[in-house]
Amino acid sequence: MENVTYIKYFEFLLLPIYLFLFFWITKWLVKKYYADSNLKKYLYLGLAAKMFGSIAFALMSQYFFKEGDTFMYFTGGLDFKRFLFTKFPDNFNLLFLPAEDYGNFYKLNADNFNNFGYMSSTGNLFTAKISGFFSLFSFDGYLLTSLFFGLFAFSGMWRLFAVFNKIYPVLSKQLSWCFLFLPSILYWGSGVMKDSICLGAIGWLFSSFYLFFVLKEKNKFLLLYIGLSVFVLYNVKSYIAFTLCAVLLIWLVINFFTSIKNKPIRVLTSLAALFFCIALLFVFSDEIMSSINNEAVYLISDTVTGASKNYEMINTDGSASLSNIGDIQPNIRSIISKVPIAVSNALFRPYIWEARKLNILMSALENAFFLLFSLYILIRGRIFIPLVKIFTNQLILFSFIFSLLFAILIGLTCFNYGSLVRYKLPILPFYSLMLVLLHYTDKKGDVIIQIPESST
Repeated sequence: MENVTYIKYFEFLLLPIYLFLFFWITKWLVKKYYADSNLKKYLYLGLAAKMFGSIAFALMSQYFFKEGDTFMYFTGGLDFKRFLFTKFPDNFNLLFLPAEDYGNFYKLNADNFNNFGYMSSTGNLFTAKISGFFSLFSFDGYLLTSLFFGLFAFSGMWRLFAVFNKIYPVLSKQLSWCFLFLPSILYWGSGVMKDSICLGAIGWLFSSFYLFFVLKEKNKFLLLYIGLSVFVLYNVKSYIAFTLCAVLLIWLVINFFTSIKNKPIRVLTSLAALFFCIALLFVFSDEIMSSINNEAVYLISDTVTGASKNYEMINTDGSASLSNIGDIQPNIRSIISKVPIAVSNALFRPYIWEARKLNILMSALENAFFLLFSLYILIRGRIFIPLVKIFTNQLILFSFIFSLLFAILIGLTCFNYGSLVRYKLPILPFYSLMLVLLHYTDKKGDVIIQIPESST
């Protein structure tokens, strides 16, 4: 990719004005919703940190790295906007054109050769469309467009923080670090990238789900937020949508059974559901095992092995670190044997001594904290107590299941630390939330370490 200056000089002049407008709107929100709440200081601090992250990411991408996917999304968005409005409304159908067809259209009508092929991907095209939309409000400036991506990501993380603060108000400071101030989220989740969109959508999806299905708030807009969030996630990174929806579905089932007040009925209903699942597995056992042995296992094995070999071929100069888990044989035992390594890679690597770049070092230091904090909780609780808390607290259980499944998925298929630190972003808020709740709550979910309100 050619070294092109995407940040225009006028953006530095407009930057203070945009920041002033964002904080002016925030001040209005504070007066309307948080006038008497201790959350208002976190709203100001969180937004300031996020805007700093967006600016830092844009400047580092432009003047230090000078290349990257971020510019592909940005220029692709500008091209899409130009195609759409040049022959509007004749080109209105471009909004709904499948990615493959749009990719062919792009090759015939665009002169940006660096983007050829990339626009044929649904995720890339959808991200470019969002970038093009935000560029309408930023005078086609890369730096200002980055602010809007950061603002959307912040809106989702703020929603999560505000919802969980309702449950654990004395843990405001700890929860704010989980959702608002983690270094990786502030940097990698603040630029013109898929990761910023995913963080925002995850926040809106989970917070709306929790408010509607768990806290029973009767707000029809919550269902709309859930639907839109799933739509965005599916189009940007479908595997996140599938993983998150699957875990939320499990939570719905668990929540249904635990909501039954009569203990005998609850036990009988749970046993009936368990026996029904066992019966289904028994009836379809032959088909399931055949599918696993002949298709799924081979698919996983080929995907992991192929991704690893492709990465090794591309990076023959040894300039980038590998997070290799070794060869996987096409059988269940081999795949399961790699799960602990995959989870460890996703959650705690790169280690500090494996970081070769400044931005990777930032993530490595963060990983070291998570590793030490995790070991502390396990050792202090003698392993047994944390396990009991996980399976008696629904919020901790959800965070554990989502973090575990996502870590397995990422750990098995990602072999580049530069990509790993970005792909693991959806894990970080929930894994850190799990650690905080394991540390500060008892088996019933009550806070055991009382923190004075004045300190939060």
